[in-house]
Amino acid sequence: MPKVTVLVPSYNGERYLDECLSSIASQTLEDIEVICLNDGSTDGTLQIMRSYEAKDSRFRVIDKPNSGYGNTMNQGIDSARGEFFTALESDDVFPKTACQDMYDFIIENDLDYCKADAALFVGDDESRTFVPAPVSQIKASYEDVYNPSLDPGRWFCRSGQPGMYRMSFLNKYGIRHHESPGASFQDLGFWSQVVFCGKRVRNLDKVCYHIRRDNPNSSEVDPSKVYTICGEADFVHRQAKQLEGINHEKCLVASAYFAFVVYRWNCSRLTGDALRAFIERFSTDMLAYKSEGSLDLSYFNEADTNEVTKVMEDPAAYYYENWVMPNEIRQATEPLASENAALRQENAALRQEIEALRQELDSVYGSYRYRIGTAVTAPGRLLRRDK
Repeated sequence: MPKVTVLVPSYNGERYLDECLSSIASQTLEDIEVICLNDGSTDGTLQIMRSYEAKDSRFRVIDKPNSGYGNTMNQGIDSARGEFFTALESDDVFPKTACQDMYDFIIENDLDYCKADAALFVGDDESRTFVPAPVSQIKASYEDVYNPSLDPGRWFCRSGQPGMYRMSFLNKYGIRHHESPGASFQDLGFWSQVVFCGKRVRNLDKVCYHIRRDNPNSSEVDPSKVYTICGEADFVHRQAKQLEGINHEKCLVASAYFAFVVYRWNCSRLTGDALRAFIERFSTDMLAYKSEGSLDLSYFNEADTNEVTKVMEDPAAYYYENWVMPNEIRQATEPLASENAALRQENAALRQEIEALRQELDSVYGSYRYRIGTAVTAPGRLLRRDK
């Protein structure tokens, strides 16, 4: 039994896959197995996977017909032999000590799972830039072991795979991914279930994932998948009712709050008619949670309370006031902002020129020639002044 199983699902991911697999092969934690899951790719993905399988006995390839991200991940979890599992998307990268850091952390704290911080990046090689992406804004979640199952709605952090999970924990509750078509947002359902069920959880205050944000094929930037998030929210809601050994009432409340958060995020990547239509669905679903008794506003801050109330009462006004008007203001002020930035640059250049002239004058005044010239011409200047 290896210590950790790393799952790498990929569909037509040849562009970034070699760097991804290389980052796993070079991990300081060597006692791992790597399951590469080829989800019916039509490019060179399978060949790259096979090349790692041939040169490193820790790598194993599962080549399967295309069945979507959820089913692919579930096949990988079912095939895992490790005591723990983590996953790395085929366009992302592990820092060198990521698996070791998470493994040590989860063992030292006897956790069901841990989540780790990430860094979002764009670009390649020397031009690559990173932006920190903490897994949570809840400071206490990094400081001690927490039991999110007591009140899952209070344990909100970044969803998605980044983290490490004890296989016996996943199997005890039957936690798996939603097997919906395609590869869009199925990580939300997985994350929600581990929050519903987790008894010993802690976040690791260390970057263990480098997550690419300039992949044009990423589902997060695909506006055609307007309602996919709704199906995932429905799955979370069903699991809140069906999973055994959880607090169903608290989990249903959490599922409504999670839906609000991800629906609002989905709005941020849509525009025009697609956004307006999705907000109608947003309103309908929030009203359904309210009618069921799952929408508990004590989980919402004041701004979120105002927002969810507005979207339920008047979705058309919500569309205009929260999305159209701010965009119009931004578009109207962008030229002024650009002009202001240009003036600031011009002002900075003038200040540099003035400083250069000052230094030049200081150099002249302090020079030997200037002092001699001043001394020689002093009598004449005194005579002219007396006249």
